[in-house]
Amino acid sequence: NLHSLANSYKKYLENFFTVRLKLDSTPLKIKLIEGGNPYEGKKNTLTEKQRRHRKRITKRRAK
Repeated sequence: NLHSLANSYKKYLENFFTVRLKLDSTPLKIKLIEGGNPYEGKKNTLTEKQRRHRKRITKRRAK
């Protein structure tokens, strides 16, 4: 929940990225956007290659 995020943490993030990205004398504002999960409700269907890989790995673990 972004509404409960402390302003001090937002300021910490701004300072962190300013230093890490070397943005001296460049104002930086972080805008946090809350949105839904785009993958919610979608079933993860594996490709044929992924199925073979998973089968091979589980076979190895069973030994």
